[in-house]
Amino acid sequence: MHDQQKMCGLYDASLTAVDPFPDRVIYQGPDPTLSSIDRVFQASINSHLRDTLGVETDLDYQLLSWEVNNAWTEKDSKHIFRQQMGAMDDLRYGMSLNPHMQVRISHGYFDLVTPYFSTNRLVEHMKLDASLQGNLTTEHYLGGHMFYTWEVSRKAFSKSMEQFYKNAIP
Repeated sequence: MHDQQKMCGLYDASLTAVDPFPDRVIYQGPDPTLSSIDRVFQASINSHLRDTLGVETDLDYQLLSWEVNNAWTEKDSKHIFRQQMGAMDDLRYGMSLNPHMQVRISHGYFDLVTPYFSTNRLVEHMKLDASLQGNLTTEHYLGGHMFYTWEVSRKAFSKSMEQFYKNAIP
C-alpha cells in the first residue's frame, strides 16, 4: 500500500494506518493493530490481576516490552542454516503418548505474524498416525492475531470451543 502512503497491520492486515514516513523505503511507523488495542488490553489485564485475582504487586503487566525483546538472546543459534526447530514433532510425540489428547488450533485470517495457512501446511505434513488425525482440528476466523476482538469471531470461537470441550471430556 506504499503508493497510497498506507501500511496494513501485521497482526491484522484488515487494519491500515497512514505511513508517517512515506519517503522511506521501509515502513517505520507503528503497527496499526497494536497501537489501537495495546493500551486497552494492558489496562484490562492489570485490572483483572489486581481486582479479580487479588494479585498484590507494584509492577505493571506489559503487553509488549521492547526492553525484553531487545535483550532476548538465543545461545544455541550457530548460523543461519541451522535446522529449524518447531513444536509439531513435540505435538505429534505427545499425541502418540496420549491417544485421547484433543488439540485445537485457531487463527485469524488476517494475521500476517502467525498466518493460518502456515499452520495448515504444518498439520498436513505432520505425519500424524491415521488413528489420531481426528484428534487435531483447525478452525479459522475473521480477524487478525487476536481474532476474538471481532465480535462475530469471538462469539463463533466461544461456541466452537464450548462444543470442543464437551466432545473432549467423555
